[in-house]
Amino acid sequence: MQDRRELNVHDLDEVSKEHPVVVQHRGGRTSYYNGKALEMAGITKE
Repeated sequence: MQDRRELNVHDLDEVSKEHPVVVQHRGGRTSYYNGKALEMAGITKE
């Protein structure tokens, strides 16, 4: 990110809301997901 912040669901939802999107950090221990990926995994705000 140009502003040096971490990715978030809103950033990845801009890429696609119809397909799951996952971005894995190059270190392999951190992953970022869009709303569709979270929905498919059954993860909600609750």
